[in-house]
Amino acid sequence: MAVLTVRFVGLGVMGLPMARNVLKGRHAVAGFNRSAGATDTLAADGATAARTAAAADGADVAVLMVPGPEEIEAVLFGEDGVVAGMPAGGLVLVMSTIDPATAQRVKARLQTAELRMLEAPVARPAQNAVDGTLAILVGGTEEDLEQARPMLECMGSDIVYCGPVGTAAAMKLVNNMLSNSMLIMTAEALALGRKAGLAVETMYSVLAGTAANSASLGRIERQAVKSRAFAPGFMVKLAQKDLRLATTFASEVGVRASLRAAAHQMLAEAGIRGYADADTSSVLRLYEEAAGVELG
Repeated sequence: MAVLTVRFVGLGVMGLPMARNVLKGRHAVAGFNRSAGATDTLAADGATAARTAAAADGADVAVLMVPGPEEIEAVLFGEDGVVAGMPAGGLVLVMSTIDPATAQRVKARLQTAELRMLEAPVARPAQNAVDGTLAILVGGTEEDLEQARPMLECMGSDIVYCGPVGTAAAMKLVNNMLSNSMLIMTAEALALGRKAGLAVETMYSVLAGTAANSASLGRIERQAVKSRAFAPGFMVKLAQKDLRLATTFASEVGVRASLRAAAHQMLAEAGIRGYADADTSSVLRLYEEAAGVELG
């Protein structure tokens, strides 16, 4: 297996376990995060603590796992950004959820700097990042994918090639638009059933055995029924950002997205109500409070 020298930028809920798995795969990792605590945590596992995003150590690959499009461009092209220290021919791997237009714009700017780019947004929640079983959606050239594959396989069990840069971003927005809308509709239905006097156990027994069954049903059961912790997971503020990107993208390509708009409104309200950093399943709280019931 080819050993890669990796600059990993963004060590949050998803990024830190992903970087740890790359390190466990015996690649050389230098980690950077805006808050030094996460950088030091990764360094304690054997990585190098980087104090800027600039890949001045001659990294083969720079991996970016920051919140969204604005952060991607800042961490790449800003002062002490990745591009400042990346050697010509290096590979930038954008694993954040961004929109296709941003992905294509970033690729063009990187080409000017003689750098290559793969987009590789991830699907599946934080526990899969810990377990190394993420689904990773890849856009770019197949040659660049093969270079990055040994590292990607440290983080994910399913590597899906979508096509040129922009296609993986589109696939991720489609995925998140559908998954978040399903979760919110599931929360609404469960609150309705509870208000009608149905036992939670009865609802889960029936729904799990019909076409209404989904990952959202199990997620709400874990977060809202069993623990009431609502720990991410996937943060409300990030889901809200993704649905905003999906709305713009749908408009650009001429597709109606009316149900997505309702889902985005619920996530926005959850953020305003103080749940921005909680798991997206916390939207259930809004339905519970309005109905005067509780599932857990």
